[in-house]
Amino acid sequence: MDFVFLINRLGMGGAERVVVTLANKLIESHYKVEIICLEKSDIAYNLNDKCKVSTLTNYNINNGVLKLFLLIYQAWKLRRHISKHKIKSVQSHLYRANYVNVLAKVLFFSKHQSQIVNHSSISRYRKEGAVGRLNLFLIKNLYSRSNIIVAISKMMAHEIKAITKREDILIINNPHDLEGIKSKIDKEINNFIFKKNITYIICIGRLIPLKRNQDVIKALAQIDKNSELIFLGEGDEKEKLINLSKNLKIEERVHFLGNVENPFKYLNKSDIFVCCSETEGFPNVLIEAMACETFVISSDCVSGPREIIAPQTNYLDTLETRSSYSKDNYGILYPVGDYLSLKEAILEVKGSRIYKKNVEENAFEAIRKYDLENIFEDYKTKLFNF
Repeated sequence: MDFVFLINRLGMGGAERVVVTLANKLIESHYKVEIICLEKSDIAYNLNDKCKVSTLTNYNINNGVLKLFLLIYQAWKLRRHISKHKIKSVQSHLYRANYVNVLAKVLFFSKHQSQIVNHSSISRYRKEGAVGRLNLFLIKNLYSRSNIIVAISKMMAHEIKAITKREDILIINNPHDLEGIKSKIDKEINNFIFKKNITYIICIGRLIPLKRNQDVIKALAQIDKNSELIFLGEGDEKEKLINLSKNLKIEERVHFLGNVENPFKYLNKSDIFVCCSETEGFPNVLIEAMACETFVISSDCVSGPREIIAPQTNYLDTLETRSSYSKDNYGILYPVGDYLSLKEAILEVKGSRIYKKNVEENAFEAIRKYDLENIFEDYKTKLFNF
């Protein structure tokens, strides 16, 4: 096998999409590729049939603590798989897969090269109690022993350096198939009607606490009735968000459309994309919204949004003053959790068509550096060695 990826699962998610994108690109270049999953799952994205998919365990555990205890067994299984198939290098994505990749070397003396790709901010674990402390311990003691560490943003690399004391962190942003997105934006929408004279705000992603989707609902409640909100995605917070919409008497203006195969056609029809996250890695959906020429407003969370929307600023800076927002080159940033600033930012965009159009055009040109071909070159020269 020429290239081997390791990931938790192949369901919905930014890291999962990156792995599938890279695998497909390598197969197009006539390489043999295998994706190893820690646990069995459905494949959410279109994966080339020539890609081999293997699974280390058939367990489907939702408990975070139990998942961590399973790591040692999965590392042993990975070590056996590596030995049996004479695998020289394994590139892993997401925390648990990264732990397993390094544990196979540390505990079971595998001789493969470990490449670990980090996809989310480490700082999130400082607020997650005992499980968070355990993850921080594993990051500190396992990441530091990997052959190669990759961060997908500058801020993320800064965090990893601080905890591992490693100075050789590589930074490679996520790849995006911009041509593929372009080919999908004009497809017909059958499950929703976009009405004239309505400003459509859209949010895409899992409906979970970290995404802080309640903020955009609260903001919408203070905006005129010719603005409506679309959610694409599912998650544990869905019922809470529906109830919040009802309590604020705006349920008829908030539309939950669930998971969709092609989010780009909805982005293209919408006026403003909003990301309210408490923390991110390098949010793919910001790039995708810009590729659909949709105005982007994002919380100034760690990490990623500032580097995408305001790349001319210091990535270590974040907006902390309440009731403020920042108009930047490619969109607007506002302080995490400040729904009043979010409301004002939305009104700013609604109030100036010229400003909105100029920013959308500038952002569309700026994201070319994240195109699959450009990022794949980074992977080729820094990780794939060809």
